[in-house]
Amino acid sequence: MGLPLSASPESMDQPPLRFKRVGETVAAIGVIASLTFVAIEIRQNTNAVRGATIQAVSQQSLDLAMAGLDNTELRDAFEAGLCVGSTELTSAQRRLLGWFFASKLRADENRLRQVELGTLDRGTFGQLSNNQAYRLPYFAEWWEERRSEWAPDLQDLVDEEFLPLGDVPPRCQADSR
Repeated sequence: MGLPLSASPESMDQPPLRFKRVGETVAAIGVIASLTFVAIEIRQNTNAVRGATIQAVSQQSLDLAMAGLDNTELRDAFEAGLCVGSTELTSAQRRLLGWFFASKLRADENRLRQVELGTLDRGTFGQLSNNQAYRLPYFAEWWEERRSEWAPDLQDLVDEEFLPLGDVPPRCQADSR
């Protein structure tokens, strides 16, 4: 009994073709399952990052609001900026408002960058950005002096979306002082 004419000693070491195909199929299923798992993990991570981003941006808004509550001088400067013309603000009020505007713009710039990265959508950006500070007449003056210090896309955002807010009449009554 010899070897069949079509068989060689090398082919005797190889598994039959059907076992090879089954192995390849199982390997392909394993790769697909692994990729599916990775996709699910990426989606969960993306959602976690978005949630953390929204929380951090919300905290910035809260911190700015608390600054106004905790600092009587800033609160008075803000109210004066709403209730009187910007030429009637004291130099101390102008400085306080300037620091506040810069902080507010940095927070809004951060939100803008998060929108660009896709971790924050434009609607959430608008909801988290309380634009009351941009209604002060002094903001337009302050911005005109410092506009060139900021990134071009933030300049566009302020010019197109924030400065028009200055046209809103102040909500102060003359007898409330």
